[in-house]
Amino acid sequence: MGNVARYVLSQADSDIVYYQGWLNGDFIFSLRKLDPEKRHMVARDKQVVVTQIVYARRTVLSTPQEILDFFRSWGIRYAVVERHMTVKELEPVLALLQSEQFERIATFRIWSNFPEWRDANVTVYRYRGELHRANEPAILPLMTIHNDIHVDLKRLVGRS
Repeated sequence: MGNVARYVLSQADSDIVYYQGWLNGDFIFSLRKLDPEKRHMVARDKQVVVTQIVYARRTVLSTPQEILDFFRSWGIRYAVVERHMTVKELEPVLALLQSEQFERIATFRIWSNFPEWRDANVTVYRYRGELHRANEPAILPLMTIHNDIHVDLKRLVGRS
């Protein structure tokens, strides 16, 4: 995942990147390693569908427009998506990424010893439209504490 993180960090407007897939921890680790000043952050697929935990799964965003608004208001220019196993609730994201509003700019093969990952890859998409990072706090859905938290994205990313 280091090569994917390095590529994304080399792109303009990559301070917040969306990652969808099982290897999100590997991507985040690589991004952090290459960004010691912590100027970048990763919005995971949990912003769209909160991962199933013992007692529930919650869909946060379900329509293409809601997902597009999420990209715009968070200021997300790039999406990194694994082509391996997909979660049904994340299909609207994949459909949006295949639309004219995004362009596929790079694909990287995932190297693994595990046979189920043999033909897996990661694709980087770029949003073509304008971004308008919201001034109001972003909502991070958290089911484990039974409350969502609110964060100021402008304080978390791009700082020097």
